[in-house]
Amino acid sequence: MPLCIDMRVYKHAELSSWELDDPRCWWRNYSAIEACHVIEQSPFNDIYYVGDSFMRNMFMTMLMLLAGDPVRGSWPKQMTEKEKDLCMSGQMYFWKACRNIISDMNDAADPGSLCGGRYPRFSFKIKKYFNVKSKDEFLDLAQRLAGKKGSLIVLGVGFHMSCLANQVIDHFLNPALSVIGHYYTSNKLSGPRWPRIFFVIPMPTGLLKPLQFLSLQNDVKIGKFAIEITKYCKDRDIPVFDFRALGKHVHSFDGTHYGLGVNLMKNQILLNYLDSL
Repeated sequence: MPLCIDMRVYKHAELSSWELDDPRCWWRNYSAIEACHVIEQSPFNDIYYVGDSFMRNMFMTMLMLLAGDPVRGSWPKQMTEKEKDLCMSGQMYFWKACRNIISDMNDAADPGSLCGGRYPRFSFKIKKYFNVKSKDEFLDLAQRLAGKKGSLIVLGVGFHMSCLANQVIDHFLNPALSVIGHYYTSNKLSGPRWPRIFFVIPMPTGLLKPLQFLSLQNDVKIGKFAIEITKYCKDRDIPVFDFRALGKHVHSFDGTHYGLGVNLMKNQILLNYLDSL
């Protein structure tokens, strides 16, 4: 019997409304002004998104949210007219020329236009450390932030390490936590708690996933990775964000990455968590 896929159940997140599966849950969809207020009322004022293209897309989308502009987002000061035409709305996730246009909120053309028309009282950056080759750079970041109150690393790595949890633990988490002092000694947390670390699980495989990558990056491996990383993080009081449900029966434009609708929801969920703190 042939394996069939019912395309009727697949939806474009940008054309759909999100609904909660559990009526006991509650969430809020924050505007630019509200999002800035949530961050500024949270314990964090120096935020780093760190990791692979999933985190890069989350970062660019958060800038769009903070700017209140789902078309242009928060473009950098130095940007050509060609890049502006190319990198509008969901196109910014697709074209290579759009992937590295901005890495720091302060490099926006007009930071004063964020938060509904004022300068944010926090910093927000992206660091593209996503494989074993960048482990030393990540450790250096952890060392620079060690003991700095208000610092937060939202870490999403593993996809470029064949979804092997031991690679992430040995090369990223263990070294960083030993520097930060965020580790167990005699079953008790010891040392400073800054920076705090949140961990983000990779997204599931889409229908257009290239076959040559399926052996290294597939839903079975991602599922095993999620279980092992979640256990590790739970034992060390590290919050884990598993956004895989947002990709269920949702179109991915290349079989790996998702567009504006999914990435906006990722950031809205993160903001709801910060608000709960």
